[in-house]
Amino acid sequence: MSKKYIVIICMVAFVVIAAGCNSFNPPMPTYNVGANDTLPPPTDTPEPATSEPPLTVAPNTLTPSPTPDETETPDPGATQTPAVVNVWVNGDAVNMRERANTDSNRLGQYNKGAKLELLEKGENWWKVTDGTRTGYIRKDFLSETEIN
Repeated sequence: MSKKYIVIICMVAFVVIAAGCNSFNPPMPTYNVGANDTLPPPTDTPEPATSEPPLTVAPNTLTPSPTPDETETPDPGATQTPAVVNVWVNGDAVNMRERANTDSNRLGQYNKGAKLELLEKGENWWKVTDGTRTGYIRKDFLSETEIN
């Protein structure tokens, strides 16, 4: 082989080796960011003119939106009750409904004297829970005084 070809092969080998070498490319910064850590400002951009707080990475606080089947139909005129308020069923075989209407699915059935927690007072339906299920019962079948 001639000297000319050996020089060309050496030059090609040098270019190939140099292209794969990291010394020609500056290293990229890496950050180990936790849930409440702040990100450092980029080094290649100037500081902003305003003094805003640094960006923080928060833990995942998103909650999925309810599907149309899970969306509750509030009773018109419903009001939140301020603290734990108990009510008692004043009839036999009183149905708890998924929504505030008689066409809604039945979640449970209660007899006279059953104690429930009042969550909301609506115009005709009250939202209640027994600790396991939450639904609506017509206010005509509930009493705010204990029934024996």
